[in-house]
Amino acid sequence: QKERLIEEENRRIAHEENYRKERLGLILEKIREQETERRQTQRLMLMQEETEKLEHSLKDKVQQRVDADQRLRSLIEEEQRLTDVLTETGRHRDCAQLIKAEMEFQQRELAPEQTEEEDIRLLEGETNNREVQLNRKAEELNRREAYLRRLEYELQRQRMTFNEQVSLKSDDISLESKDNPNSKVDTEIEKAGVTHLLKPYVNAFSGAEPSQKNESSFEEWKLEVEYLRKSKLYPESSINHAIRNSLKGQARKVFLKMNPESTNQRVIDEMESNFGNVASGESVLQEFYTASQKEVESVSEWGIRLEDIFQRAVAKGYATADQKDKMLKERFWRSLYSQELKNATRMHFWSNDSFEVFRRKVRAEETEIDTNKAATRKQPVIERNTHAKEIEKNS
Repeated sequence: QKERLIEEENRRIAHEENYRKERLGLILEKIREQETERRQTQRLMLMQEETEKLEHSLKDKVQQRVDADQRLRSLIEEEQRLTDVLTETGRHRDCAQLIKAEMEFQQRELAPEQTEEEDIRLLEGETNNREVQLNRKAEELNRREAYLRRLEYELQRQRMTFNEQVSLKSDDISLESKDNPNSKVDTEIEKAGVTHLLKPYVNAFSGAEPSQKNESSFEEWKLEVEYLRKSKLYPESSINHAIRNSLKGQARKVFLKMNPESTNQRVIDEMESNFGNVASGESVLQEFYTASQKEVESVSEWGIRLEDIFQRAVAKGYATADQKDKMLKERFWRSLYSQELKNATRMHFWSNDSFEVFRRKVRAEETEIDTNKAATRKQPVIERNTHAKEIEKNS
């Protein structure tokens, strides 16, 4: 009986234990379901927040695009307004010229003596303009004459060198014929040897900064050597001899430290590493976009300096030859120092002309403006004041 009681008690305890385990499992399952729902709820809230952020960023971008379009429209309207103002200014200028011509005609009718004085002054102005033009032509002729003299001197020097080398070659041939009387010299081979007797010439380069007088900068020296190599008119040994003769100062010291059997390309690379432009492509491009014409710099000098910066950018790989006309034309016109010259060439800038054609037109406008200013400065101050009073009185 005691054993049965113990067995029943054990069954009851086991039954209660199973019941408790089942309840605990249900409770754990409910907790897991609640945790899963909570995580899903948090995930949905995060997704909603991200969706709201994306909507806000999209609205901001749309608003920025709208603002950019508005600014672009305002710039186009401003440009149109400036064009209209320029057109209206041109009309006013034409009207002023017509009024001035009519006033001059009336003054000639009313005052013959004053008309003669004005004719004399106009003739004097035209004479002064012609004198200025003749002086410029004389300066140009002097420059050309000096250039022709330099060419003549260089030709004479090369001719003398050629004659000396030909004489040396003929002496060698005569000695060879004396040593070997039975040998015959091929005339074609002799002619082929004579074609390379002319020595190439490279301008001096010392590596000094800034470049001394009658010396080239490194970029000019390198370009000259590369042109000689690409022309294939001279053998590499002759070009190497010309390079050696052109080097001076620090550049010659660098050359003397090199291997005597170094190739011309190796010499150029060594000079590039010592005297070449070490600026990065970004800095060269920044220099291009921040460059502007100086007050004492002519249009021709400004264009040459800008082209030099662009070529350096091309060498660094930050610009291409296809972009040359567009980039040079835009930077050249927008950075002109004279606002008067800028306004006078605005229509040429918006045309489809190339950079070379556009620069030629700008130079022509600059010459015309300078000529008018020179003629205006030579006129007496009393005449300008009288003319201004007459215009004010008639208006």
